[in-house]
Amino acid sequence: MFVLLAPARPRCRALVAVLVLGAALAGCDGSPSDNRPIPLTITATDANGPLSRGNPAIFVFTVTNPSSSDVTRVTLSTSSVRLADGTSPLATQGVSCTPQNATCPMFDAANTSTSFTLPAGGVLTFTVTTTVTADYDGPVAQGFAASSIDRSGQTGAEAHVTLADAREGYYELFSATGLRDNVVVGLQPGAIKFATAPTQTEHTFVQHPAGDVFPSGALFNAGASILAGQADFGHGPEAFIGMNTPVGDPADYDGKTFTVLGVTRPAGAAAASTVRTMAIAGTTMTVCADATPQTIATCPAASLRAYALTNSGPIFTATDAADNDSFDFQLASSGGGVILLQADQSAAGNVFAVGFADPAVPAAGFSAIGAVAGTLVEGSMTAGSFTLQPIDLQLNPVLPTANASQGAPLPGGLIGGTRASDGAAVMLMQQHGLLVVSGPGGELDVLVDPRVR
Repeated sequence: MFVLLAPARPRCRALVAVLVLGAALAGCDGSPSDNRPIPLTITATDANGPLSRGNPAIFVFTVTNPSSSDVTRVTLSTSSVRLADGTSPLATQGVSCTPQNATCPMFDAANTSTSFTLPAGGVLTFTVTTTVTADYDGPVAQGFAASSIDRSGQTGAEAHVTLADAREGYYELFSATGLRDNVVVGLQPGAIKFATAPTQTEHTFVQHPAGDVFPSGALFNAGASILAGQADFGHGPEAFIGMNTPVGDPADYDGKTFTVLGVTRPAGAAAASTVRTMAIAGTTMTVCADATPQTIATCPAASLRAYALTNSGPIFTATDAADNDSFDFQLASSGGGVILLQADQSAAGNVFAVGFADPAVPAAGFSAIGAVAGTLVEGSMTAGSFTLQPIDLQLNPVLPTANASQGAPLPGGLIGGTRASDGAAVMLMQQHGLLVVSGPGGELDVLVDPRVR
């Protein structure tokens, strides 16, 4: 058996021919055999693409016996691209067969047919349905092979499908303006474009060599299921985050406690940064809204409130009937975990917030890329400090604009620090390939780890 190994998480999308032909030696069971080559032919039809991961890919293979004699003791087998660990990113869902002047064989769990005879002029059309796993970005190929124990040699064919870029598709957008809207992300050679409804305002992003993107008029970095950065929604550069994988299954959120950093902008008043702890237990959400970071257990009674929790799919509503207060939020998948997103526009002001369940303290060496004050920046953690450093179009670093000294970890995995430029207090947290930085004056910035796709 010949196997072409692919990297565990390749980023390229070039087509690679992958064909695994199960070797069958003529006469290996001691039966009579001849040296005539197997006369069967196999043609392959590529699956329609580009294919979104997790969706089925359907390949069609046609096996024909164009000779004037029957071919006996034929076996068929399917195969697919293999990763370095020997596993396949393709999961076969089924093989169906349509015969013409022939009888279809049965396939076993290993996707190998039982031995059968294909009469002269017989044609078998096989439809192979597979699913691409959600964490694979590389080329996809499906193989189909035939051999006969009574003939020498074998024959085979391969089919391909291209994967859609993980960043392409529909996103739910949350921004610091309190905006919650749909975003359509499309790909062109060398660029990424997103358009917001209903105005369809378009922002075009050009990809740089590190795999992150920056535009004319907006900035963002895209991960596998999250895009984040800044764009001008009519009030200057505003932070935003978009998600394309909503979460609504209680198994993904019940029992979790979220640390939530946000910004509130009352009409006609200065914006203010907020920090909240939100614990979900069944249909109840307990919220600590104290001015300083607290766990639910240490939250002062005056800052502790209970909300009834309902949801319609991935959209949740928390209601405190006693205080006539309610708010909406959504949960999304990011980097293998669950994050909380909130954006509201109301008479009380605009709200924008991002929360992590069990956020981790950024360790030395952690880095993320995003936008701050309309400038593309890279944030990096070293021993005792976190630095935001602008990046120009050639990726050449310039002098840092902000440096927050790292203090002791706060409850919920937060880090509190002091900004070197003006002595202002800042907080930051990271998890699931994202970094959220909260500062004075209602600042909230979201950066993406470029290593997470």
